[in-house]
Amino acid sequence: MQVDWIEFKRERLSAFVATMGRIRASYIEYVTDEHIEALVACHVRAFEFFGGAPCEVLYDYMKTVVIERDDYGERKHRSRTECYYRNCTKNRAYRSDGRK
Repeated sequence: MQVDWIEFKRERLSAFVATMGRIRASYIEYVTDEHIEALVACHVRAFEFFGGAPCEVLYDYMKTVVIERDDYGERKHRSRTECYYRNCTKNRAYRSDGRK
């Protein structure tokens, strides 16, 4: 699953967009901020929409996720992704095969 924010500055809205790679199905949710609480809640609802959590979640330099970029090194960006993913799936019985 690939995740990113889309900003609508004029409307002061953001859209959380999660796209499943193989099937190209998307989940879109509009929010008023891009804080961690909104990100985690959007992940949880996206997992519920898709019927489970994927094996991998990819992020494209989201400010909420990436702490520090390494553009000229080994491209190993410091991020909070493992913490987010664990927090989203904690206390939930999501499986990657789409069943709860």
